Amino acid sequence: MATARAASLDAALLPTIQSATFEVVQAKLASDPLSSEKPLPLDLLPYRDRTDKSYSIGTAFSIGHGPYVTAGRVLMARLDSLWGPPELRDGAGHVYPIARIGKFSLRQDSEVFALARQPAGDVALAIDRRPALDQVV
Repeated sequence: MATARAASLDAALLPTIQSATFEVVQAKLASDPLSSEKPLPLDLLPYRDRTDKSYSIGTAFSIGHGPYVTAGRVLMARLDSLWGPPELRDGAGHVYPIARIGKFSLRQDSEVFALARQPAGDVALAIDRRPALDQVV
């Protein structure tokens, strides 16, 4: 019986992958419209969750120098949301507003979109339009 093995990631690719990967976020409300009888034990939440001004709702990737892609269900959070519109946040904490949706498919769970302004030093993942059978991805 053949044993399946995972391919190793080339360490030289890591900076490109990190630069092309973004967090999809939505701004938290300035004041919570809900209240409770007793104070909630918010100190039990991780520090980042308590202090971050945004909710993390997914991941997006820069592909082909310009378009960005995420799962279709991620940006559906923008519909009828009390939070602000979804935006992208890079590893340095810079936030970029989404300008327009180019393609959307709930069936394929994908969404292609553009940003209002490009991040400095924009790095994109390469697109392989002719993948081969059994090619390492």
